[in-house]
Amino acid sequence: MPDASKRLGGFKVLKEMGEISLIYPKGNDRRLMELLRNFAERKINIPFLIYDNQQKTVGLHITVEAGKNRETARLAGNFPGQQSPKNEKAAILSVFPHRNDPHVAAALLQAFGEKNISLHALAHSQSAISAVLKESALNRAAGALFEPFQFGAYRTPADWRLAQEGKEELHKEIMASYQEMKPRVYCLEWQDNLTLFQIIFQRSYYGAMGLAFEDLAETGFHLSFLITSPPRIENEARLLFCILQDLQTIFQASARKWLPDAMVIDSPSVALFSMNGPHFGDRYGLAYELLNALHRAGVNLLALSCSIASMSGVVPSKQIHEATCAIQDQFEVPSVLKKT
Repeated sequence: MPDASKRLGGFKVLKEMGEISLIYPKGNDRRLMELLRNFAERKINIPFLIYDNQQKTVGLHITVEAGKNRETARLAGNFPGQQSPKNEKAAILSVFPHRNDPHVAAALLQAFGEKNISLHALAHSQSAISAVLKESALNRAAGALFEPFQFGAYRTPADWRLAQEGKEELHKEIMASYQEMKPRVYCLEWQDNLTLFQIIFQRSYYGAMGLAFEDLAETGFHLSFLITSPPRIENEARLLFCILQDLQTIFQASARKWLPDAMVIDSPSVALFSMNGPHFGDRYGLAYELLNALHRAGVNLLALSCSIASMSGVVPSKQIHEATCAIQDQFEVPSVLKKT
């Protein structure tokens, strides 16, 4: 890994999170929006959400603010499909900035794989890579980060633990305090000519997945979208990410090399939109408003990541115009930029 990729700004922790994973049949979009609307009406913050609509079943992982776990499970109780409520407290560990550098994602996956740290969920925002894990595993996970990375604020794991003392309240999600009639965003960006890959492998092979990303990193590509999806069977891991269509063959060869038993599913000709705003990190209802806008416009949302202060979604390339127009109708968007 290049030296520049090793030096990161730091990492942020949110503690005492509640979480739930849902796996349900397609055709329940209205039920999902009803669930998210119920969260919004009860002012439940969702600091982390991932959504995978690529296969026959839909995967959804929601992490909610401290103290809302029981209410979240109750609201989701009548939702169709398989539910996996987590009884233990969860934490969100976010590493920044990643600069869209796949070396960073590769090193994080390898570090957690080597230490056998179980990931409940993973998502890539415009500024950070965020991992959801058991709060009891937080110190081990933070310690693992110091092997591949260097952080300006902390030289050792002990320095980091010392800095956390007395800051328990800071590590709980901030409650939303300001509601806009029409949510503002700084900018809406989009990019096409992408392929969405989903790779399914054994949970113990996250390190090998990191090695496959290292191969991709050597091409100089920028990692613009990355999430996990809830497993459909025990000990399974599912990772979704976007790459330029020109790199499809390179990744497929790398996957065969490092993960010969993995299942690789590709969806070519997709586009990615991403946006962030001043209240995305601590405002309830945003996921509902986005999904509702896209549903009304008839847009087929293939995957979604909501974490830190940004929201990123994958749609068929032929629907990117409808998607950006729907977002502009629902949000206050000062500019729309196409990334090349």
